[in-house]
Amino acid sequence: MIKRYILIGLLGILTACHQPPQQQTTSDADVSAYKNYIKTLSYLHTPHFYGEEMPVVESGFAIEDAHYKFDELRAARVRTADSTVVIFYFGKKKDAYSYWMTSFDSTGKVINKVDIGIRDLQDQTSKYVTKALMENDSILEYRSYYDQGYDNIMHATYNASQIKLLAIRPGGKLVWKEVKKETFPEFINAIPALSLPVAYDSTPVGKNFALAHRGNSWFDYGKLLLFDYPVAYKIGKIAVPGRSQAVLLIVADLTLADGGEIAYSPSLILVTYDANGREADRLRVCGDNGTEESEDTLSYFRIATDGTVSFQESGQDRSFPSDIGARDQSRKVGVTWDNNGSLTTTYTDQVIRFQDFDPTKLVAQGSANTLIQEPGFLAELDGWDMALMFYNFRKGHEQSFHLLTVNKEGKVLGDLELVNTLKSLHFELPKKIPPPNIDHTIWKNLTGPVRVILGNKAFSIAADGSITPQ
Repeated sequence: MIKRYILIGLLGILTACHQPPQQQTTSDADVSAYKNYIKTLSYLHTPHFYGEEMPVVESGFAIEDAHYKFDELRAARVRTADSTVVIFYFGKKKDAYSYWMTSFDSTGKVINKVDIGIRDLQDQTSKYVTKALMENDSILEYRSYYDQGYDNIMHATYNASQIKLLAIRPGGKLVWKEVKKETFPEFINAIPALSLPVAYDSTPVGKNFALAHRGNSWFDYGKLLLFDYPVAYKIGKIAVPGRSQAVLLIVADLTLADGGEIAYSPSLILVTYDANGREADRLRVCGDNGTEESEDTLSYFRIATDGTVSFQESGQDRSFPSDIGARDQSRKVGVTWDNNGSLTTTYTDQVIRFQDFDPTKLVAQGSANTLIQEPGFLAELDGWDMALMFYNFRKGHEQSFHLLTVNKEGKVLGDLELVNTLKSLHFELPKKIPPPNIDHTIWKNLTGPVRVILGNKAFSIAADGSITPQ
């Protein structure tokens, strides 16, 4: 009897499995509502950068928002080659942001719905940041990369980034593509060996270098994924006895759709790897970088036959008051690395120039009845843990102007009086002034010499802070 019941049950299951699936019915009212809804949606114009820039959905929330009830829903249609409708969504609920994509047939039936992931914004802490972008109408790119702050764009990547690719296929199929990352041997063996010496006065352009793809290259783009659609090209690998493997890459298309404050030209970077193929360090060695108030240029990159690396760094800072003028700086940078791949930089021949700075111009700002005593910042000498500053004492046209070097506690190390027109006033320079903000870990290993030029006067600065006219 029991066997009979089991047999009947199996027959019932088999019969059910061979029955055609029941078709989902859609009323005329539903179809009409769906068609009216998609008419309100604009098409996505690729390349597209951020979901939060899509138009807000003002009506038809019930079609995709019956369960979540987002505080704000944004959407746009993706262009397709057939009659299917594909919509890219971005929803906000309190402080949470979500991406997803849904495809529909002509009657509004859902073909596919894919939850892409969250949008995790940078918030000035070290964390993973996520975002979705579409470079064309057939692939959505969902990125996750570790962000350590503004100053770490070109720094080594120790926390692996990830890129997922969602393919939009005919018939409304939405499929995550398999991304197979190359191995370190595959990566390194495909890069041509460079014959030393090597010289690039600027970042090389116009050559057919192989691409290191964002999605599957062993080279981790890291925070370069901040930019919209960055690319990296393989220049060559460097073999130096007693040192770990190093490669030269060009990173380009370093732009942001919203403009932002960051602007990099195509840049040459040196990347080192340890014995296990893990990235050890990286350094930008050629290229330009600028903001509204500053710019810097790295040029004249050289690798000698013994593996010694050098390049020139120069830049301008226009954030100073008009009576001080722009600051121009230049210095030579030497680079070496060990068997573990750790890069060490040394800075020499530093020149700090204020071409338009004349201390006597500061006198005109004084008032005959007002006594003014003020220190001013000129430049950091980070590797020596000190700053170049000035101290201006004035009342009307009486003035005492001093060029100073000051440590991070505010102690005056070097003092040279450049202007003294005092008659009735007495002035004694304080031994301590408000300390400057110095981080010697940024540009350490400064060996000098350091030369300062103010207008038509030149001075040399020693490692102990002493100042000598030239």
